[in-house]
Amino acid sequence: MMLLQLFNKKNIIFTAILVLFNSCIFLKPVEIKNIEKIHIVKLSVTSAKLNLHLIIDNPNIVKITIADIDLDVLIENERIGTIQEIDEIEIQAKSGENVIVKLNVSFSNVFSKALRIVKLLSKPDVKIKLKGTITTKSFLFTKTINIDEEDIVSLFKN
Repeated sequence: MMLLQLFNKKNIIFTAILVLFNSCIFLKPVEIKNIEKIHIVKLSVTSAKLNLHLIIDNPNIVKITIADIDLDVLIENERIGTIQEIDEIEIQAKSGENVIVKLNVSFSNVFSKALRIVKLLSKPDVKIKLKGTITTKSFLFTKTINIDEEDIVSLFKN
C-alpha cells in the first residue's frame, strides 16, 4: 500500500514537471494584435524619432520576455527604418500588453527623404507595416517568431 502511494506521488510530480517543460518547449508565438498608434517624438531635417504603440498578445500559459527585435517599418509601402533595439519586456501569461517601441530614422539623402517622411506623416491615417522577427524567451527556452503585420493607424489619435 505504501509503495502504491509513493508511486502515485512520483507519477503526479513527474506529470507536473512534464506539463511545465512541455509548455516551455512548445512556446506558442506571440502575436502583434494591433499597431495602436504612432507618435512623432521629434522631427528634424536629418532625423525623426517615432514611438510605435503595439498590442502584443501572449497565448502561452507562462510569462515570456521579448528579448530581441528586428523589424523593418514601412509607412505607405515605403521603408523608413528598422527597430533593432528594445528593452526587455515581460508579457504575462495569457494576456496582451501595450508595448512602446522607439524608432530612430536617419535621412541619408536629407532633403528628399525628410520631405517624403513629412508628406507620409501629414496624412490623418497611414498604412504601417512591420516585417521581421521578434525573439521571445521563457526560462531557458527561446523562440524566434516571424512578423508580418500591417495596420491602418490614425496619427492624430490620443
